[in-house]
Amino acid sequence: MMLKRIIFILAFPIIGMSAYAQEAESFRHHQIIATIGHIAVPSSEDGSSNEFIAVPTWGLSYEYDFNEIIGLGLKSDIELSNYQIRDNEEEIIVREYPISLVAFVKVIPVAGFGIYAGGGLEFASEENLSVFNFGLSYDIDFLERWVLAPEIGYELKGGHTSIFTVGLSVGLRFGK
Repeated sequence: MMLKRIIFILAFPIIGMSAYAQEAESFRHHQIIATIGHIAVPSSEDGSSNEFIAVPTWGLSYEYDFNEIIGLGLKSDIELSNYQIRDNEEEIIVREYPISLVAFVKVIPVAGFGIYAGGGLEFASEENLSVFNFGLSYDIDFLERWVLAPEIGYELKGGHTSIFTVGLSVGLRFGK
């Protein structure tokens, strides 16, 4: 009877560690993400008012998650339209199909719910602008390695133009 207790006491932590190891092995650190969305840009045809227009966007991202709580990533977006914005001096800046490249940090305080923030550059033929963005996403896992994530965000272009974003992402997790 005493031998059974000793075996149980020694085996219990080992069983627990093997269950933890299996869970850790199933965690995938890498993720490729495709996004389709819209941005709300304060603009007008002649640049004389502050109406909002919806501009469609496509994006591609890579994310590396250190663990279930924090990750780093790089994302690129192309805005599929021409539009005008105003700078701090009220000068009109024409944006023709700009492409942005942003490095970001993502924190996941609750399973599935992500908060991201980052900065980078937006490239266009007329003028390149700095970009700072942050947002919220919610990961919905399906088919073991796939993720569907609605997201909303805020972007500051050139330090003077506020942009609001909405999107839907599909991601594939891979690697160990």
